[in-house]
Amino acid sequence: MAIEGASQSQTILGRLETIPFGRFHAILLALVFTAVAFDNMDQVTLSFVIPAFSKEWGLTPAVTRLLPAAGITGTLIGAITGGFVADRVGRNKTFSVMILVFALTELANGFATSFAYVVAVCLVMGVGVGGAVVIAFSTISEFAPADRRGMMQILTGVVSIGAGYIIASGLAYTAMPVLGWRFLFAVGVIPAFLVPLFLKYVPESPRYLIAHGRIDEAIQSVRKVETIAGVEHVPNLTVGPAVPSSEERAGNPKELWKTKYKVRTALIWTYGGLWGFFNFSLLIWLPTALTGSFGYSSSSAAFYTSVIDLVAIPIGFVTAYLYERAGRRPILAIYPVVGGVATILLGWFGVQGMLFPATLVVLGVLVYSTGFALAGMFPPYASELYDTKLRASGTGWGVAVSRFTGVVGLLAGGALLATGVGGFLFFAVAGVPALIAGVAFVILGAETRKRSLEDIVRPLAYGRRVPIFLATSANGKPSPDPKK
Repeated sequence: MAIEGASQSQTILGRLETIPFGRFHAILLALVFTAVAFDNMDQVTLSFVIPAFSKEWGLTPAVTRLLPAAGITGTLIGAITGGFVADRVGRNKTFSVMILVFALTELANGFATSFAYVVAVCLVMGVGVGGAVVIAFSTISEFAPADRRGMMQILTGVVSIGAGYIIASGLAYTAMPVLGWRFLFAVGVIPAFLVPLFLKYVPESPRYLIAHGRIDEAIQSVRKVETIAGVEHVPNLTVGPAVPSSEERAGNPKELWKTKYKVRTALIWTYGGLWGFFNFSLLIWLPTALTGSFGYSSSSAAFYTSVIDLVAIPIGFVTAYLYERAGRRPILAIYPVVGGVATILLGWFGVQGMLFPATLVVLGVLVYSTGFALAGMFPPYASELYDTKLRASGTGWGVAVSRFTGVVGLLAGGALLATGVGGFLFFAVAGVPALIAGVAFVILGAETRKRSLEDIVRPLAYGRRVPIFLATSANGKPSPDPKK
């Protein structure tokens, strides 16, 4: 009898690539998407509840700014620790633990009695949020066939961010006036109910199991995927020559700067750091800059920022299509440049007294939509660039760097506005790093679209002298290896 989508004998990883996109991938996508959407909802919720408990407890902005700083710091810690543990212990269990951490801390915040309590709990919540994001994209990368990987990643990244914002804003405007701000935190416990489903339907990554020498378990993992997908088992599964031997120590950050990885790590850290500074220095403080420097009232600044948000989210969805159709390289190079230029123009028009509402909305949409999209594209792309033993930790460190510079940007932006040094300088300080990020990607970025994870790594794994980022052809496939 013919085997659907496969020959009578295949490698384990070859079989993962030939299982038709169907029931298993839909279940995986639905579970991870929902978890990441609520993960993003948890972060957005803070922007809606801060005014409520500030009024209840008599807090000033100088005090409440500690809350987003604590949350971002927590995601930094979670990205590093979550990635490290996932490369040592496995994706499946670590992801489940991180989901429980951010879900249960959200529930705990529903019982808050003081601002100090909320800050402490949000720090821990951030650990779960940061860890879950890193492992989510590593898991998607390792199960998705190459021709669907980008689509699954961006649905999980970009679209889930929009979904999280819609959930949070919808509850803030409908339920919070009736049930209070504590209810918004309580809703965050919902992802905890995903954990049993995730453990039931998503086995440990076969790539992870192979990298750790657990071949029989890797075969059983593929068998489970075949069963859930509704396809027949391939009789003979082998490791095959497609998996090069790896001496890396799983999760060890020193490995990220060895010759094999140093170019891609330099790219991820540089790009992530510059994007993080741009994102958090501008997007959090834009309403304040509009009121303090350009004469907008608090209500009008809030209104136009909301309009910008609502228009930017659908544009982010378009990015999901472009990311897979046009490829990673043009999108990740162009988006930060567009966002940076629009940011600088916001400052210039403001100084010239020409930042009219229509101009503000158009430029603001360009800024928010690119920043929103980059937040969903950066972690998935990073997850494609490392071998299995370092995939989660490599992605985690990249995300952590973006969060560190995000905290720096948040504090720097607040300091500029607090000292009255606003206007053009504030927008230039936020926008220039985005421009540099785009240039860095043009120089060091690679096209990974529709290439298997092993194919992306293989040129360096076999001793290619030219970095993969400079040795890819125009169609995104590896150039012929001169050693062969």
